Amino acid sequence: MMESPRISVIIITYNQEDVIDRTLASLLSQKYLYEICVSDDCSRDGTWKILNEYSEKYPGIFKLHRNDPNLGIFANEEQTWTMPEGDIIYRIAGDDECCEGYFEAVVDEIGRIGID
Repeated sequence: MMESPRISVIIITYNQEDVIDRTLASLLSQKYLYEICVSDDCSRDGTWKILNEYSEKYPGIFKLHRNDPNLGIFANEEQTWTMPEGDIIYRIAGDDECCEGYFEAVVDEIGRIGID
């Protein structure tokens, strides 16, 4: 089992200014979080502004990419896979939430079953 796994999160977003705060807050509370990689598909609302505010508030945690023009869900998803550098990659949508302690439980389970 790796000593201290680095968990990268990949997120796709499009016009999710009303829910992205909840998603990001749920991730920032996780143990083992290494980075949050977000590909925004040229949102027309305030999503991109919110992402940049988080990136400024938490330097070194966020990797942001913005498609211009909008590429659609599948190409946007492919973009996110070019971004993470962690040991474990977790995918979540911009309108989802990660429950408290989830990353720690995953790492504990990996250690329990002996995956390196």
